[in-house]
Amino acid sequence: MKRFPGQSYLTAKDHDKLQEVDWVVGACMLVRREAINQVGLLDENLFLYGEEIEWCFRIKKAGWKIVYFPDARIIHYGSGSAKTQNKISLYRQAFGETYVYHKHHNVLSSRIYDLLITTMATVKLLLWGLALIAFPNKHKALALTHLSYHQGVLKSLITSKHMAGE
Repeated sequence: MKRFPGQSYLTAKDHDKLQEVDWVVGACMLVRREAINQVGLLDENLFLYGEEIEWCFRIKKAGWKIVYFPDARIIHYGSGSAKTQNKISLYRQAFGETYVYHKHHNVLSSRIYDLLITTMATVKLLLWGLALIAFPNKHKALALTHLSYHQGVLKSLITSKHMAGE
């Protein structure tokens, strides 16, 4: 998963070695007080989806290392909130991705991003809509989830105050 160009996260095979990464899951994260004092707390504009990625980005940008420590043990039932996702949480996820990009990139880059994301979401809405029509009984739940997510992406781009130039 990449949220910023060049950012990396762990693949399944990498979980057994100590290593520097670009971000870690917020479910189990230790952060030095000095780093928090330097970069601030989590961005309150982000709720559920992307807040730890954006925070790690700021921490790393300030010169700190983000390190994955394989000997730590925690049980995190990932995507627990996603199991009950509704249109609001899908919108929040889309908003978070767009917000983070705009927060850390210039106006020109953000406008290009908006154009690309709008085009992608429109095409995917069309394709998932066609799939739902062509195969109404097969993968209906999956198609509806994708349709809701891409509607959220478009809504996020249209209604948010973080649009490029605002």
